[in-house]
Order: sequence, then C-alpha cells, then structure tokens
Amino acid sequence: MTDPDVLEALAAEPRAAHHPTEYRDLTAADIPVPTAYRMATGRPSPSPTVIGLLLQMAEIEPGHQVAVLDGDPYALALARRLVGKSRVSGEEVLFGAAVQPPYDRVIVTVSDPSGLDAARARNHVADGGFALLPHYGPSGPEVVKVLCSAGEFLEMRVTSLGAPAAGIPAMEDTAGTSLVRALAIDRHMQNLWVEERESPRDRHFAEVVEDTFEDGRSVAARMPAPEFARREVARKAFGCAYVQQEAGSLDAAADGYRASLAVYPTAEAHTFLGWTYNFQRRTEEAIQECHQAITTDPTFGNPYNDIGAYLLELGKPAEATPWFEKAKAAKRYCCYFYAHTNLARAYLLQGMRERARRELQQAAEKYPDYEPAKEMLRRLDRRDGYIG
Repeated sequence: MTDPDVLEALAAEPRAAHHPTEYRDLTAADIPVPTAYRMATGRPSPSPTVIGLLLQMAEIEPGHQVAVLDGDPYALALARRLVGKSRVSGEEVLFGAAVQPPYDRVIVTVSDPSGLDAARARNHVADGGFALLPHYGPSGPEVVKVLCSAGEFLEMRVTSLGAPAAGIPAMEDTAGTSLVRALAIDRHMQNLWVEERESPRDRHFAEVVEDTFEDGRSVAARMPAPEFARREVARKAFGCAYVQQEAGSLDAAADGYRASLAVYPTAEAHTFLGWTYNFQRRTEEAIQECHQAITTDPTFGNPYNDIGAYLLELGKPAEATPWFEKAKAAKRYCCYFYAHTNLARAYLLQGMRERARRELQQAAEKYPDYEPAKEMLRRLDRRDGYIG
C-alpha cells in the first residue's frame, strides 16, 4: 500500500469505534473483526490492509460519490475521510444508501459468492466510474473491476497493484505485500471466523487451532457463558495470528496474539507469541512469554518444551533438560514426542548417548512417523557423533 491519503486515513480513523465492545480489543491487530452489521450477515469486516488496498485501487478523488454496498462501517468511515472535506456544487459529498445511484465508485469489501454483488454493482456504477469486488475462485483471489462506459460494462480481473502478476505467490512469500497475497491471508482468517474450509490451507489452519486448544475444551465447557464467549473470541483471534505467522508476517502475528490475550488470556496465545518472538530473535522475551503461559495454565505442555528449546539455542543444554522433563509430564500436550526428541538433543550435547537413545526410542514409539527422531536414532547407531 503506497497511497499517502489512504495511509493517513488508516492512521487517523479509530477502528475500534466501528466494532461491538466485545471485539474492540482486537482492532489494533491487522485481522478481520466482526462489526454489528457483519455479525448479522456472517463474515467479519476485512483486515485494515485489505480495506486500504481496495480504497487505494478505487482512486477516490474530490467530488466523487462513493458507495460501500455491503455496509461495512469501517470502510465507509475511511472513504469519508478521503473525500469528506471536498464539496461538489457547494454540497457535501455523500456516501452509501443516503444517496441514490449511480456512484462514481462502488466498493464491496466481502463479495457474495452468488454473484448478486456484481449485479448490484453494475446497477450502481455511473458512466465513467467503476466498482471493485474481491473474488475468490478456483484460480485464486483477485479483485474484479467493473468499468462502465456509455452503458457498456467491462470486467477486469486484477491480481496486482502494479504490473500483472505472473502467478499466485505462496503464503510463505514475504517479499512485500502483494494484492493477491493480502487477499489470500485475509480469506484464510475470515474462514477461521466463520469455520469454513475452502482449501487444504484452511483445513490446516483450523486443525492447528483445534489441536492446540483441544484438551482445554473440557475446562472451557464449564465456564460461565460470558467467559466462554470471550475465550471463543480469543481463540478465533489466535487462529488469525497463526495465519499471519505462517505467512511470515511476524509483526502482524505478534499483534494478533497480543489482541487475543487482551480479550482473554490463554496459555496457548502466550506460547505462540513467544514462538513469534523467537523467530524475531527476541529469545529472552520468548522465554518470558512461556513463563506467562505456565502461570496461566500449568497443565499446558508446549511452553515447557519451548523454554527448553530456546535454552538449547542459547547453548544451555543442562538448563534445558529439566524443562523437557516437565513437558513430558504435562497433563495437556499434543506432541510429547517433541519433548522426547529435544531432550535427546540436550543429552547428546552433554555426552549422554544412551540416555539420548532411550528418549528417541520413546519418541518413535509415541509417533512412529516422526522422521527427525528416527534419523537421529539411525545416526546414533552409525555412531556419527552429535546429531543436531
């Protein structure tokens, strides 16, 4: 995003003002968040990045009449900031349903897959104007630009803010924020909110969230309804942060985990925030988040293992060893084989080969498909020395 006017509007408009109270702690993060309108219609309002990109593509100028057809209040407020001070024939520029069509610019932030939004957009676009609609089809995400000229309509498929994209970048591509990449990330986050699994990546993200929180469901089910509702919002925000983390957007991921914690503190969000800090080479802060996780829920095994792993990275295998033992003994941990394997690494660094062998054998027993443990065992049998 490069338009200075759009960036100024994003910085100036308080996003929290457009969301119900229970979601306002999430609005500092670059994730989709439900609005009162969106709660009634399903999908949440897109992330500020996606709304900003659509506004940049709209090329709004003083004097334009603009409609946000899906009623997104945050997008509407941002559009008002872009032309709200201008005048046309002495009258204030108006937006949305308050003005009858046609409009110079029509924006839809979340398209209806049935195609009704595209049909409505055609009916609302003035001659010389255009509409913008995100679209998610088999070929990947794109923005449909519907131009009107002398009563004729032309549809363009836009996948780049600059030159046409040669292909859809992978989620791991972190070289800038392309339009397609931003739309893809946002769609995955929205699908977590509404529990839709359109693609293998959606299934992956949903499974990570479910597996991470799975053993805590019995506790959550006994919570009072208001507390359970906050925890569910925090869990959705956690999922959005994990999507950003997988995409390599570490600052956005950290913001998402912190937003989740602001709504309802969980050991899971503290642990994954620590994981994100570690990717950012903020190892001491990562360890502190793991301690916060343990304070929040001592039964959760992940932070014990992670503290040990971070201590290994700092070259402290003896200090790491008891943390892996605690992870093995934790009541709630989906991946005990990680703790066994990491403990083997710690023992090897201390010259304790037979202890390492026993841990690797237990890791292989608990998860026979875990190749790193099996490879370390093979190398031990060949006596190749330390295995990193």
